[in-house]
Amino acid sequence: MHPDDLESRFILKGDPKSGEFIFRLHRYWFSRPYEYTWASQFINATDVALDAGCGISHPLKFFLAEKANEVYAVDIDKRILSKEEIIKAIIDDFGEESVKNVKDYWFQKIRFQNSSITDLPYENNSFDKVFCISVLEHMRDFFNAHPSIHKTHRPFLKKDIEKAMKEFHRVLKKEGLLILTFDYPDINLDYLKAVIRASSFVYCGKVDYTIPKDALFWEEKNLRFFRAALKKDDS
Repeated sequence: MHPDDLESRFILKGDPKSGEFIFRLHRYWFSRPYEYTWASQFINATDVALDAGCGISHPLKFFLAEKANEVYAVDIDKRILSKEEIIKAIIDDFGEESVKNVKDYWFQKIRFQNSSITDLPYENNSFDKVFCISVLEHMRDFFNAHPSIHKTHRPFLKKDIEKAMKEFHRVLKKEGLLILTFDYPDINLDYLKAVIRASSFVYCGKVDYTIPKDALFWEEKNLRFFRAALKKDDS
């Protein structure tokens, strides 16, 4: 892996991408060809890996089943516990043709759980890699929208992004990696910086919060996309 792959920054138009990732990706999954291609570099054959907020049809967990030693997948949607519902969602999202790519052993190897990522059902120090791809922006977190609110109000308001990040820290092994992507401006970068510090994470490599001219941009949704590679802060 090149050191540049560890850099946390906005995804660029010229970054590597693939429209095929287990399945042919839907064109409305605008950033996923980039996100999955980048994230897939971090998995090793000996890894115990978690796909956090894995989605139902989303293919990263199946890719991990092909590459990692052990795979766990957790989602708040109860359909994640049903093979039939997962296959139905794959057909709905990727078409009937996609079924030919589905492998029975995925459902034997992947250990599915129905849970919120704010309360993960795993022991401390369980995973070599935790992947959380385009999930944080969907979480209820008042402080993401209002990061400067007075601290006296904080105990009474939702802060699910921070809770999830602290859970990721808890379940990661000492030398583990957290691989994140998220939509911007749905995630407030100033708040994210504070959450990373509060969760005792640091960046694995360089970090650049500036938006370059060639950042990937989804005009229809007014979105750009950030990637982050994090590790536990041992200082």
